[in-house]
Amino acid sequence: MPTTPTIDSAKKYIFDCHLFGNDSFYPNEPLFTLLKKYKWRDNAHAKQPSLTIEQLTEEGMSHNQARLCLFLIEHRDVFKRAYAGGGPKFWIFNPGHDKAIKDFILHYYTIAQWVFEGTSYLVDALDNVADELQKIANLHLPLDTNYFPLYLSENKIYYFHETFMQLKELVSSALHVNNVKNHFQNHEKISTIITRLENGANSYNPYWMNSSKKLNNILNCLARCIENSEDVDRLLQDANSPLSKALDMQRLPRFFCSSEKTQSREIINTLTLS
Repeated sequence: MPTTPTIDSAKKYIFDCHLFGNDSFYPNEPLFTLLKKYKWRDNAHAKQPSLTIEQLTEEGMSHNQARLCLFLIEHRDVFKRAYAGGGPKFWIFNPGHDKAIKDFILHYYTIAQWVFEGTSYLVDALDNVADELQKIANLHLPLDTNYFPLYLSENKIYYFHETFMQLKELVSSALHVNNVKNHFQNHEKISTIITRLENGANSYNPYWMNSSKKLNNILNCLARCIENSEDVDRLLQDANSPLSKALDMQRLPRFFCSSEKTQSREIINTLTLS
């Protein structure tokens, strides 16, 4: 997904190092690896951006990615307070609570990774994230009331249950890689390109470098086609469409390429549709 001022402002707010106070991480922790990838230490006291779904979709997100992005922005401080609070006011100190606290915020960033990296990532993790958050809450957050006393800037009590229900609805509507592949399984050109790049992504041969990146860009564009009910064949013929640009992306440095056209474009131009 291209970096734009709008999307960049959302990233900086979500991946803000001050969410974690003085907490430290082991270098091999999944959460630390993810935060480092998004340069979280460069983001300090980022202001909450005022964004709309339309702004995010115009700059490259799918509708579902945009909706989840706004959810992450709206609920960021709630996850921060649940994570950083630490005391008995927030967490029941039973076996496993330390891991649960980090898993709680990791699930938040699992959603963020899908939002900013796209459809082909985290197929199973995204499906289960709302259920896992609910499970952690049931085991490690107080159960004697149906709310958790996390007071926000408006000084109101925050209801976690409603958040989980909203998140579950948003996640269930997200298009994952298998949804996209199944939708285009009878489109011979698209399915041939996807299969070819999937094989390349699993290869150690340097020839196939950047296959996963190109595949992800194509899948993101196809997901948007599905969401917007767009004619994929028309987009394939439009050289300026995001889908065509994803197909025409050169995986290899220019001096390794014998042709201006990519193999993906050759498939589009020559393969006869079933």
